[in-house]
Amino acid sequence: MKKLAIFSGLAIVIVTVIYLLLPYEPEMTYRESDRVRYHLYTPESIKQAPRLSPDYTFSHSAANGQPDTAGVCFSGVSDTAALKQYLVLRGYSFARKAPAGELWTSERSQDVYFTVISRVSPGKQVCLYESDR
Repeated sequence: MKKLAIFSGLAIVIVTVIYLLLPYEPEMTYRESDRVRYHLYTPESIKQAPRLSPDYTFSHSAANGQPDTAGVCFSGVSDTAALKQYLVLRGYSFARKAPAGELWTSERSQDVYFTVISRVSPGKQVCLYESDR
């Protein structure tokens, strides 16, 4: 039992030190291989999103007092059907078109909404963003 307490305390200290030493950026892009940022800044809903292509990056933004936004962007694809189906399975429905893409909301989770974006220029890219209200 004493070993478990020592190990747990050491793990907490290590995670705290890593978190404090990790430079915080109000806007960042990272890959899943960047384990620290991936685990600290990526919500479960984005982690569980279907992988549309092997070329994808994650992002996190909390700049200028804006609500937190986290997302994943897939390069080389333009079909958003799998992401839309994923949102439907999570209880979200299409709310409206917006200049940036499609907004998806849920009655069960009114503090969060999703945006699905499909870009074709300069290259094909599909993104899913989760934002706090």
